Amino acid sequence: MKKLLAIFILCLFFTTSSQADDIKDFQIEGISIGDSALDFFSEREIKINKRNYYKNKKYTPVDMIPSFFKTYTNFSFSYKTNDKKYIIERMSGVISYKNKNIKNCFKQVDEVANEINEVFKGTASRSVKNEGTFWEVDKTGKSKYTFIDFSLNSGDHVVVACYDFSEETDFMDNLNVEVKTKKFDYFLSNEAYK
Repeated sequence: MKKLLAIFILCLFFTTSSQADDIKDFQIEGISIGDSALDFFSEREIKINKRNYYKNKKYTPVDMIPSFFKTYTNFSFSYKTNDKKYIIERMSGVISYKNKNIKNCFKQVDEVANEINEVFKGTASRSVKNEGTFWEVDKTGKSKYTFIDFSLNSGDHVVVACYDFSEETDFMDNLNVEVKTKKFDYFLSNEAYK
């Protein structure tokens, strides 16, 4: 049985029957890597929410605001472009911070990372906390990020991050939990923008 990940805005906790050793055991609002997006969304919903982020069209990204989600405000995923089953290869849950209460977000990165560490104990290595600025989207250098990456023994990844965008951008501050397969991570690093 798949383990359940639940992140609540004020109270963060995980429910697991045992430690996870497979990226497919990790869920965001009941959705896992390897699931068909058609089990949760209609084909029409998927098609109208497709995006065109990558130069290489091997994968198709989708951004949604699912009405049935309880914790996350946004959900995105990617699938192989010609896959008629829309098997999820990457997914991300986002909690937006509309009132710029970003201090809570930075605290939650640590709390969520500690819980992920427990879930994947012995099957994943945890990076040090990385911090930096977004020069790509904000030339003022005021937009900041913090993230912690978990690399599973399989090569798959879970990343928890907090993004603090400056007033000079149109982006909303957010906490992001991203899950991706080894194959998709390779694509993103080496093929997506070429």
